[in-house]
Amino acid sequence: MRLPILHVFLWLLPALTTSTREMVRLQPNPTVSAACGQRVTLNCDVVYSLDKLSIKHMKWSFNQRPLCSVDAHENVTAHSGGVITHFHCNYTRGRLSLVLHDVRPTDTINLDFMCKLKSDRGAKHINTRVELQECCAGVQTETTSGASICIFDKVHEGKDVHWFHGQQSKARLHEGISTSRHVDGDGWWTITSILKHTSSHKSFKCSLMGKSGRYLRGALLRTPKSAPQSKSSLLTSTWSLLCLSIYLLWC
Repeated sequence: MRLPILHVFLWLLPALTTSTREMVRLQPNPTVSAACGQRVTLNCDVVYSLDKLSIKHMKWSFNQRPLCSVDAHENVTAHSGGVITHFHCNYTRGRLSLVLHDVRPTDTINLDFMCKLKSDRGAKHINTRVELQECCAGVQTETTSGASICIFDKVHEGKDVHWFHGQQSKARLHEGISTSRHVDGDGWWTITSILKHTSSHKSFKCSLMGKSGRYLRGALLRTPKSAPQSKSSLLTSTWSLLCLSIYLLWC
């Protein structure tokens, strides 16, 4: 009789192992792609039948710091998450959702979000990672007769700034360009690029290229034209200087 029982146990072992392994899963994927400035929801689902499983504790954490948890009575508690500050959590019968309000580069620094479950059938955890897409929130411009300036704000994975003559030109400019970068506490970069030029009758275009090779943001700048002074303006200026000279001599 021992041999058939052993056979039955060996036959059931893969199914038991699979059930334990799949007790917790993440949807939609272990890696979630996030657009800059948008909300991202990470769902931790209990796959095992809730009629046969008693949940004692579930939680989301980041970099070993708890973000939120739910107890056996389905009470949700939010914790101080360190670098993760803008978030909230929801719980609905076996699903603990972590909602990130505004994903920042510091939220995706090669670290995983972990969902952990404690139940009457043991403990289980699984990880997911949020990948922030390359982006640029906006560009500010300023131009004079001698220089054009482009300032790209809230940049993630920006590679370089390219300058062109006008809107349609594909020939890059290489001389007279200086570019600087500054990062803030949230991991956003500000990229400032200055093009020095002598022509006052042309337009220039600045374009920020991402690491993928595509352009993230661009702007067209028109240099101010230096209008020649009219004869009346010249006479007025000369007369004013003459009056000022006479006044100074008498004083």
